[in-house]
Amino acid sequence: MAKQIKAYVDVEAYVELSWGRGSDPAVLLSSVLVGEAFGEALAHLAESASGSAAPARIISGPNGAGKSTVLAVLHALAANPQGRSRTTDQHLRTAASYLSGTGIVPVFADLESSDSPDLITVLRVAFGAAASLAAAASADPNEWTAASMSDDPVARGAAILPAGWRLVLFVDGLAKWASRVEREAARHAIAELVRFGDL
Repeated sequence: MAKQIKAYVDVEAYVELSWGRGSDPAVLLSSVLVGEAFGEALAHLAESASGSAAPARIISGPNGAGKSTVLAVLHALAANPQGRSRTTDQHLRTAASYLSGTGIVPVFADLESSDSPDLITVLRVAFGAAASLAAAASADPNEWTAASMSDDPVARGAAILPAGWRLVLFVDGLAKWASRVEREAARHAIAELVRFGDL
């Protein structure tokens, strides 16, 4: 029976995906299965990210609902302009169409996987990881490095981007991170995220 199945099906090696900032955008975009609700959420967020005045958005829901996945996919689309045109999934193409023609420098801060109790420390790592994306937007590498090591990487990073480019900050895992850190650190982080939304 197994030989008969192999005659009709090509079996490929299992590839475990790494979600978030460390994932390979091409692998992620070619591997994700997009359902209707997920696709609508993705398109809505892509439209918000590319708008002229995109206020902060909060995605909430139970564990396993797909919050981290939708952020990882949107980040992959924003960080990989070449990959936008290669995707065959209609939902991904719709989200990609909102991002086309928009200069976006995406920064992905993964709080859930961080051991740091300080939001700014996590943001510094995230901004450092986005250096190549900022360079592709013609941001001065030295200024970006200085911004990523500063006490306010979001405001400084946004300020050095050339005209026509915008910074989009993805923050994943806030609820779990906030439950692990001291209450004052969590309050400060939430206040900072609100301030970033107003920049």
